[in-house]
Amino acid sequence: MFLVKLFLVGLFAASFASVISAQNADEISALKQATEAIVAKLQRNLVQPSIVGNGGENELLTRLERIEDQLIDAAKKLEEAALSDSDHRRRKLFKQACSLLKQAAKEAEKGKRFSLPDSLFFEIFDEVLVDIERALEDNGCKRYSDCCRGEDQDTWQGKRFRATYTTERGRRIRHTLELDGSTGWYRTDSGHGRFYDISYFEQGRVAKGHWRYSNGETGWFVFELNRSANRFSGRWGYGNTVGERSEGSWSGRR
Repeated sequence: MFLVKLFLVGLFAASFASVISAQNADEISALKQATEAIVAKLQRNLVQPSIVGNGGENELLTRLERIEDQLIDAAKKLEEAALSDSDHRRRKLFKQACSLLKQAAKEAEKGKRFSLPDSLFFEIFDEVLVDIERALEDNGCKRYSDCCRGEDQDTWQGKRFRATYTTERGRRIRHTLELDGSTGWYRTDSGHGRFYDISYFEQGRVAKGHWRYSNGETGWFVFELNRSANRFSGRWGYGNTVGERSEGSWSGRR
């Protein structure tokens, strides 16, 4: 009887291991396909005349090429993982690919930050970032990477606010804004800006990060939602250090 139980336990363990391997193989295949699709889309954008002939944007073009290299390296890692017979090596390669995708996402976010809103470069960086985040979320990388959206960010997700901020001279500027994970946007009558490097605290109610307006000015912000999540209040300032020397208030409602 003992031998029978031992055999059954062994059989269950082997079956469980095969299921895990199959699931990992599915994740590897899905992430590889997603990564290759992002590379193909990016390469089509890189040969556009308005990109190739734009000598004044060499730094942004170099960043896009760096993202392309990281994505290609990630796809190669996933190809190796798919061909590996070792579970340990397969997991290691998969984790390395996730890390490369995370690096590419960070490069895309930096590219957005230094691109003019509504420019072709901005659109390409934004598209690449969204595609990478979706691939990381959908295909098993989330357990290896902290770049994907967390539950705390859902407090702000999908909420568009009618907002007002006061300038350092007390002028009230009305606009609309929305936060979307680690980034966001706002639009006034005279221009528009982007939010970036956003972090969330207090179960997601407090958002802290940086802004960049279309005139080139940059600074920081701190927003706090009320308990009903339909209003927020906060403050803003110039510079990189969040909370240093507040210049005005920032508030909004849905």
